[in-house]
Amino acid sequence: TGGSGLSVRTNWTAREGLTFSFADPINDDSWKTNITTIKQLGAPGLEGDVWHVELEDAPHGITESAVKVFKANFDMQTECLNPINEAETGDTPLTELLPPHARSFVAEATASIENEYFIRPYAFGRMANRNAILMPVIKGDNLSDYIRSNPDLSADTRYRLCSELCRAIDALHETGQLHNDIKPDNIMVDTSGSQPTIRIIDMGFLCNAADVKSIHGGSRKHLGTPGYMSPEIRGWGAGTASEASDTWSVGCTLFYILTSLELVTGVLDKKSEDSQNALYDSLRENMDEPMISIERMARVPGCELPEIMEALSVLLTPNMKTRRRKNQPLLKMAEACEGVSSVKISPSPVTKLAVTASVEEPTPKTPRKPKVTRKSSAKTPTTSSEDVVKVFVRPAGGFKQIVVVRDGDENYLRHQHVPEVDTSHSKLIRFTYNDSEVYALPRDGLPGLKFNGGDWAGSVLVPKEGATIEIDGIQIQLELR
Repeated sequence: TGGSGLSVRTNWTAREGLTFSFADPINDDSWKTNITTIKQLGAPGLEGDVWHVELEDAPHGITESAVKVFKANFDMQTECLNPINEAETGDTPLTELLPPHARSFVAEATASIENEYFIRPYAFGRMANRNAILMPVIKGDNLSDYIRSNPDLSADTRYRLCSELCRAIDALHETGQLHNDIKPDNIMVDTSGSQPTIRIIDMGFLCNAADVKSIHGGSRKHLGTPGYMSPEIRGWGAGTASEASDTWSVGCTLFYILTSLELVTGVLDKKSEDSQNALYDSLRENMDEPMISIERMARVPGCELPEIMEALSVLLTPNMKTRRRKNQPLLKMAEACEGVSSVKISPSPVTKLAVTASVEEPTPKTPRKPKVTRKSSAKTPTTSSEDVVKVFVRPAGGFKQIVVVRDGDENYLRHQHVPEVDTSHSKLIRFTYNDSEVYALPRDGLPGLKFNGGDWAGSVLVPKEGATIEIDGIQIQLELR
């Protein structure tokens, strides 16, 4: 029951328009205030809920923010604030003082990284009988939703987002820290400025690279998310986490930004252990071969340029030695993106701030300028436009996909392009391109097949002006370019 003159609630209830006290205990008294929920941001996650809230007393001039309310319930004073203070004044590392069930909260709550691409929390403490973090609210969507809702996103914008992510994580690594769960859902796209910009969130697995062994050593548990987890972590556990494993996750995320497709969706659709084991076993059989070959990349819009293919293939090579930071794979990928477009990203270094239980405003630091070699001009693709045809696929109510077919070759409309179709098959329609003609052949057994309104069986010529097909009641527009 929020509102003037009404009591402040002390039990968390996920509804709009409720007022709660964010006051005791708290790491920074200057942020004590009452907050009123405006709306929930995204779906509830495994860790808890995130809400857009209004701050009653406008601490530090801030009237609105986000608050993340955690499900994990531990004593804020004895299991969080006291260990932080003890680590500051003693010789024992914070990771050894924290109980395991509080580590994720503390990692995110104390992620004081001074860099434009990272979200720095305002304060953390106890609220409505729950532990919570107060942080800036971002205007925009997470990367997954942003890509899905902007199917016609320009190549330059995709390259910009890729370059920003690469430079952000490389700068984080320069401070000796690892993110450990890079994926589209953990990246926001801030649309408040003239250009969309990434903001990295969900720092619950953040740790110093030097602390990996003490935190995860000997554990066979995985770290990260299926579909974005490196082969070494999948095979040998969290104790192998490194800059190289972060780099693999970045590579999978870049593939999604560039193509609007999840790299391993077909394998991990049902998240079965058998399918995941089969995928990673195959990767370990050819450690020096990229997860997706350069030949296959050439068929995927967004990855077809030689500079992009070559740089991305390094990030997606199972052999972690290839992905080591000393080889500068992230900076080279950033430069490749900047070299093939009008994108110009100013490197922004990361400053790792000291963690204390009483946070003060940091003294501004003069950023160092990293040594970066940029390409002066873009290379010319080796494939002419006459050698390939792009089949633009627009499902009714869905988002656009592109199937690229080389002359004399074939490619497929896949289930991941139209997941609404009720089928267990991966490949739905085969497109072939021969002598300037495109032919479409449906897989046997697909329900409700139609081509331009008529029943469809066998291979058909796709007219130059395009066509309408139907599968299982889903209408799909085809356009050739």
